[in-house]
Amino acid sequence: MDHRALAAAVETIRHRPLDDGHQPVAAVAEALLAHALTAAGRPADGLDAALLAASELPPLDGSLFFFPEFVLGRLVASYLAMGEWESAERELNSYAAHHAAGAGTFDGGLQLLRGYSLLRQGRMERAYQLLLPAVEALRLNDPLHLFRFGSSLGFYVAARLGDAAQAKRLEQDYKDAVAGGPQHDLLAGAYAAAAGEYLAHDGKGLASLHTMMTAAEAAGRTGHLLELLAVCWDLGDPSVIPMVKDTAGAVQGRWAAAMLTLATSWEAADGDALMATAASLEESGFVNLAREAYARASTVLEQAGERRRSRQAVAQREKCDHELGERFREGRFIAAAPAVHLTRREQDIVELAVQGLTDREIAQRLMVSVRTVEGHLYRTYVKLGVRSRDELESALPK
Repeated sequence: MDHRALAAAVETIRHRPLDDGHQPVAAVAEALLAHALTAAGRPADGLDAALLAASELPPLDGSLFFFPEFVLGRLVASYLAMGEWESAERELNSYAAHHAAGAGTFDGGLQLLRGYSLLRQGRMERAYQLLLPAVEALRLNDPLHLFRFGSSLGFYVAARLGDAAQAKRLEQDYKDAVAGGPQHDLLAGAYAAAAGEYLAHDGKGLASLHTMMTAAEAAGRTGHLLELLAVCWDLGDPSVIPMVKDTAGAVQGRWAAAMLTLATSWEAADGDALMATAASLEESGFVNLAREAYARASTVLEQAGERRRSRQAVAQREKCDHELGERFREGRFIAAAPAVHLTRREQDIVELAVQGLTDREIAQRLMVSVRTVEGHLYRTYVKLGVRSRDELESALPK
């Protein structure tokens, strides 16, 4: 999407005379411009456009319900691209509090945005808790065509957490889904490729990511390109670091600046500088980036013979892991569920599953689809912190 051409078109719309059809067109146009600017690495400018779009919404209150959600998605995406996690969460909470009726119809999209926010912060277990039900909700009601993007994010997080069975299901959802439009397809493809790499470890996912990064589609989307590079780096591919430095310097916002700082310190391989960088990143709220800086520092310090300081770096990295809730790095996946509440339908399905009935048999007994049974069952797995039917009975609340 050419943000310059779009900006010119939006400017024309801004100066059109007010009439009954002006607000919807203006709101959608500003929101699209916000997305284009954010994708191009200008999320601060995108945020301005998204806020203008939001200002066009009051006269639309009570009209087609998806206008506010369409704008909300662009507003949150701009904040996330800037690394403003708290601002994104504030917008999501504010929407949920003031649009109870809309939230009922848009619950899947709202949960998807929350899950995506947590994913960007590196809080994978909490993201998983939101993305699984988000995908199921979008399966039933998806006015903004987010199902494919949501499936790719769920696939990615499931694969990272080592939940191969659920990852395979979400991979199939991603492949079967209708394309959600160019605004999401590049990132959806990137997260799906990374998920495949986490599952197979065969280099094919990384190769796909490298192809995406050098494709013409990514050339005009500097902001999305930096996100692709971050995903690739997180897979353990340090070859992208020089490209991270070049790209991050051209992207607005705190997150890009943090990525640039980390990449620069990583290449310098100075233990003291890395420890200082890690502490600064942690204080700034980029705990997942701080973790990587501490990990790099521990290696550099160990190689320099500074074993005591290397151990300190390891301890700090583990502290970051704990804050992020990434206990999966220590081995078996355990979902971080602070409280367990099973719906009536989940209780019915779990009761039958514990009795030994198959998904198909449960579906026939309850007169629902097999896919519905699978969705409820796996949401229950996440809530209870288990991975299979064999563990269900012992994990059920007494």
